[in-house]
Amino acid sequence: MITLEKFSIIAEIHNFRESRSIYQDILWSLFRKMNVPAEEARDKMAKLEDGGMGNLFASMEKMDIQAERRNTQLARQEAEAAKQRLEESDRELKETFNRLSKLFSQLVSVCRNSGMSREEILVCLQERYGLSEAEAASALEQFWQQK
Repeated sequence: MITLEKFSIIAEIHNFRESRSIYQDILWSLFRKMNVPAEEARDKMAKLEDGGMGNLFASMEKMDIQAERRNTQLARQEAEAAKQRLEESDRELKETFNRLSKLFSQLVSVCRNSGMSREEILVCLQERYGLSEAEAASALEQFWQQK
């Protein structure tokens, strides 16, 4: 016959097993959220299985979640500021490129209207603006037909 005392002991054992299973599920989820390497998480879970819960987190690094959130927010703000600076630089670069394109177009047009040959303009672009022969030829080709 099962006495009340034996029943209590059986219930405690059952509750412990059930509780341990719940704790294992919670800890596994926590390990995954914390990005603990799978091997390390399995080792910790094995210790839990063996009943060695006393030092379960002894070798884990301390972590301040609030500090991590602040650091993450700061990093996001810095990234957003850098993105805005990059977009502004890109816009300025495009404006500068457009202005230079117009100037090169006008330069080629003035040279053509003054009677310079294509070869003379090519040499002029190389000597005056430090362009390589390929760069000068590309610029000349791009702006030769424009008037």
